[in-house]
Amino acid sequence: AGSGASYEHWYHGAKRQHEPYLHTQETCVTITWMRLCEKLLAVTGDSIWADQLEKTFYNAYLGAMAADGGLFAVYTPLDGTRSEGQIHCRMHTNCCNANGPRGFLSFIRSLIQAKDDEVFFNYFVSSRASIRIPAVGKKVLFETHTHYPKYGEVDIRFRLQEPMKFKFSVRIPACVKVKLFNVNGEPVKSDIPANGGYATIERVWNPGDVVNLDFDLSVRMHRSGNFAAFTRGPVLLARDSRFADGDICAVLREHDTEKMFGNGMCVPFDVEHFSNMDGMRMVVSAKLPIGGHDENLDRRCLATVKFCDYASAGNLWSPMNYYRVWIPLTRDPADVLQ
Repeated sequence: AGSGASYEHWYHGAKRQHEPYLHTQETCVTITWMRLCEKLLAVTGDSIWADQLEKTFYNAYLGAMAADGGLFAVYTPLDGTRSEGQIHCRMHTNCCNANGPRGFLSFIRSLIQAKDDEVFFNYFVSSRASIRIPAVGKKVLFETHTHYPKYGEVDIRFRLQEPMKFKFSVRIPACVKVKLFNVNGEPVKSDIPANGGYATIERVWNPGDVVNLDFDLSVRMHRSGNFAAFTRGPVLLARDSRFADGDICAVLREHDTEKMFGNGMCVPFDVEHFSNMDGMRMVVSAKLPIGGHDENLDRRCLATVKFCDYASAGNLWSPMNYYRVWIPLTRDPADVLQ
């Protein structure tokens, strides 16, 4: 989800995140990580820091914020329920509420950057943003229209006062594949990085020029220990008790799961099944080998399971609203008998 620590300690969370730690991803840690990524992106120009900040923003950061934006949780575990958390120093607030808004600033400040004669376009949000290009000595304005990361289409319009020559480098997130990359309707001839990085176009840009992208946001499965989790683009997915689609602790049948998807392979989720149920930003569903099945091992049924984006999971902040990221895996009974 893009954060770390348990209480005030590092605990090898990347390897142990599937374990049931409760006091994880303190919002102050999340914010500090985002600010560090912002600085490292500005200093190094390496898109890996934009990838990291984006992952944190859409998951750990937005997941820590109450649905109405009025509060930030102290801790945001990967399983369980969500709540504001304790107050600090006998005050009716805490440091996480104080630090929370800084995350938006880190994200917005690094939306676009410029160095010499090059503009770096880092994130895909509907916006109007301008920046001064040092070598050109003038500001440029970009108008972006998109529903990313819910959908993959991005439309970037150049609102220039006059033609200008400069390099335009757009970040290709490491977690997606590019289906379309056009300038004014024509395919881009620039090299498109396959595993994340910047695709650079150098030309004379004219008022009204348009860059169109379409990203493949296929769902992918990840393994940690004897558990599986799913991501769609930069968004971590989670089960939520509000779907009432079975036990959210039900196990995936490991043999069938690997046979269907492999480890880290794309998973055929129904990505068109979106809704605004209880303020959820994204809802997807898939037929998975999960939960109970009939006794004939050759005719086990798949169950339709719904997931929402991790930031929306548990966002009622109620002890009755459970959610879960890591799904336990079980071995195939036939394999055990053999």
